[in-house]
Amino acid sequence: MSRSKKKEKIESTVRKMGLQDSMNTRIRVWTSKGLNGRQKRRVSICIEILSRPKLLFLDEPTSRLDNAASYHVMNRIIKLAKQDRRTMIASIQ
Repeated sequence: MSRSKKKEKIESTVRKMGLQDSMNTRIRVWTSKGLNGRQKRRVSICIEILSRPKLLFLDEPTSRLDNAASYHVMNRIIKLAKQDRRTMIASIQ
């Protein structure tokens, strides 16, 4: 895959997961606030999605998220699974 294709795929996945406003924010820096818990969760899911697995297991992707954030994360995961024709399995307690 060319460098421009990779960049396009990354930016598309970031947009689909609703992280476009946080693209230039550091994930974890002890001297500054960085991303919040919801954003960190979505970043970790984005990283897994970008590896393009046919089958993706998500272990509690909504843990420590409130109801609204959980809904948005799962809604985006479902849309990505349908769009990319992938199987995603999530455990939720």
